[in-house]
Amino acid sequence: MSSACARATCGAASLVLVACAGGRLVHDAAAEARPPFVGYTRGAGSAPGTAPMEGDSPTAAPGAAGAGDAAAAGAAGGPRAARSHRLERPALPPWHGWDVSRRQPLEARELGYALARKELVCVGEHHDDPRHHAAQLAVLAELQDRAELAGRELGLGLEMWERRFQPVLDRYAARELDERSLLRDTEWRERWGHDYALYRPIVRAAVADGAALLALGARRELARAVARRGVDALAPDDRADLPELDLDDQRHRERFTARMDAHPHDADADRLYAAQVVRDETMAAVAAAWLSARRPARQLVVLAGAGHCEPGAIPARAKRRGVERVVSVLPVTSHDDPELAHFDYGVVVER
Repeated sequence: MSSACARATCGAASLVLVACAGGRLVHDAAAEARPPFVGYTRGAGSAPGTAPMEGDSPTAAPGAAGAGDAAAAGAAGGPRAARSHRLERPALPPWHGWDVSRRQPLEARELGYALARKELVCVGEHHDDPRHHAAQLAVLAELQDRAELAGRELGLGLEMWERRFQPVLDRYAARELDERSLLRDTEWRERWGHDYALYRPIVRAAVADGAALLALGARRELARAVARRGVDALAPDDRADLPELDLDDQRHRERFTARMDAHPHDADADRLYAAQVVRDETMAAVAAAWLSARRPARQLVVLAGAGHCEPGAIPARAKRRGVERVVSVLPVTSHDDPELAHFDYGVVVER
């Protein structure tokens, strides 16, 4: 590696970020040779990194736990699981928060304090940008610490998995399923397709901390049917799978149109917008239901594409379903990023 580059490991080598002179931050392919995560037992007097966590080979479950911990870890489970294991906190690129309305920087603890007061924290992403996933992990870590102190149940909602795969995520979170089986049984490669190495540190950190994993995504076939034929032409089975839709938010429609204009296409604009709303409303409905079932001490961190986390998308649609304190967050490399103007807060990953 060039002396002009600095290497940062995110998630115990599951995601390796290399920052070079000139501002490049890239995903290092050498991370494919991944050592196991290491962790320690809280309260047992052992220091971080003294022993490997069980189950971090490619064919083993993500950790060993008793039946009580397994039952509490799933999205449909009860109180927040006891943290019997905690992964070493991964090294992250330097970052700070940004308050969009006040146009001022925030220290990590200040951003964490602001976000901890919310019920739903929607953190956007550009799916293939390692910096965005590093920022998501940083936000999750800040909120994990505060949830533990407050006795608040924390969940991680994920656009990447369709909601019908919730039982599979429950089994993985309960340490009954290994990672290879998780990806196979949820058809990750076919239905999402982005490199799982970008998401692995985040998912593992959530599971190790006892957080629920919540599958938020709309069924791919449903969204495609809406984009091709429209809502009115759906088959009865597909119509039964639709959430309540609000297609009349003009400001949201204008934002969607502006984004799509940057990517020329031949699809019908109304149908394409309806498909986007189906995705937004599905994620908002699943998130709101999870939060409603766990009042009062709970919080959900949602990871989704940047457009889904803009205020008019998941946040507004979750509010319509009774979630009162909702916030939108976007990872960026500069507070001057024009996209940031459409969010409440930024996570500025320094180049």
